[in-house]
Amino acid sequence: MQGSNGRISCQEPPIQLGPRLWRLGTYHLAVFLVRGDHESLLFEVGISSTAPLVLAQLAGLGVDPAEIRYVMLSHAHSDHATGGACLAGFLPRAQLVMSQASLRHLAKPETAQLFREEDAFTTAAIRQKQTAAQLTENAGAPLLSEAITLREPGQSLKINGVQLELLGAEGHVPGGLVGWLPAEGALLASDSAGFCSQGQPAYPLYFVSYGDYQANLAKFCALQPETLGLGHQDSFRGGSAREFLERAAGKQAEEHQRLVRGLAAGQGEEDLAQEVFHRYYHHELAIYPPDGMMSCCRLLVRRSREHEEG
Repeated sequence: MQGSNGRISCQEPPIQLGPRLWRLGTYHLAVFLVRGDHESLLFEVGISSTAPLVLAQLAGLGVDPAEIRYVMLSHAHSDHATGGACLAGFLPRAQLVMSQASLRHLAKPETAQLFREEDAFTTAAIRQKQTAAQLTENAGAPLLSEAITLREPGQSLKINGVQLELLGAEGHVPGGLVGWLPAEGALLASDSAGFCSQGQPAYPLYFVSYGDYQANLAKFCALQPETLGLGHQDSFRGGSAREFLERAAGKQAEEHQRLVRGLAAGQGEEDLAQEVFHRYYHHELAIYPPDGMMSCCRLLVRRSREHEEG
């Protein structure tokens, strides 16, 4: 439901965001349906346990499984990757799409083991928070399917009547992809526009580079999107979409400066990481394993230090 301020509550997907765009998945994990004239694609794949839910949502919208041509994996983090092969396996014509860097990471045995553990934790956590999600266990589901198509930033995916341009996710993860639908003015930003919690930019996500993350956000702002689809929780329309991107950049800068001040004052990196963890590990972010979140907090401290060191 869209509020007067342009914020779209995604508590009960599916929700139509545009003439050819729907938000599926759960409140916590977005999957976007882009419909062409005779073919469609999915951008974002959720986790393994959300795949049956997304299939049910497609059926409710009257989408024939054979209509889905591509299942687009935005980046190789467990909450954006473990549902890919599950979804593609139920869609007879679908190819799983990702970057080369994502494929390399997902092909590692250690990645499969870690992602299975994180997938199970997140499934259980969402069930506790959102019983209506009707998640189905898919323990041991593979990360990769047989039919894989590689795409990189600057390339695109085309279906009848629609072109999805692929932008880079610099600063967040190697090989990440963001979707841009120029005909709809819709930006599917995944985790490259910060983490949305209760309608506000929250936990910073510059795990690879603070400077690159902020530069990427500036590029997104320059697109002046009419619709902003985030990887988690809410979506935004109109001026609120552009405002959220600006506020997300401000939130990243605020946290970066806080960490820089702590480092300058002689605080240890581990202590600062603990502070970040306790500042953010609640509400929507608590669907992720605490050990993994603590590792991400350490990355934030490290990237802020590296940025200051030049």
